[in-house]
Amino acid sequence: MIPKNLLGRYEFTDWSKNSNKFWHIIFNTSKNEYVVHYGRIGNKGVMHKYNETQALKKIKDKIRKGYKKNTSGNYQEIVGTQSIDFIKNILGAD
Repeated sequence: MIPKNLLGRYEFTDWSKNSNKFWHIIFNTSKNEYVVHYGRIGNKGVMHKYNETQALKKIKDKIRKGYKKNTSGNYQEIVGTQSIDFIKNILGAD
C-alpha cells in the first residue's frame, strides 16, 4: 500500500506557461483502488482509477514535474468544493 503521506492534493503553478493545475489522489478502501481527480484549478477536472503500481508511478511523475503537496487542507479556498465533493462521491459520504 502507498504510504498515506504520499496521498492527498498536489498542485502545480507556472504562470509563464499559463499552468495552474491540481492533482488529488485518494485510496478507495471499498474497491481497493486509487482514485485521482485532476485538472486546472477552478475547473471541474476529470477522474481516473489506478492500481497501486500505476498510482505510485503517477505520484513520482507528478513530483518529478514539480507538483507540490498542498498540506494546508484549504482545498475549498482554492477550487470551491470540487475536491470535497469528489471525495464524498467516491466514498459515498454525505
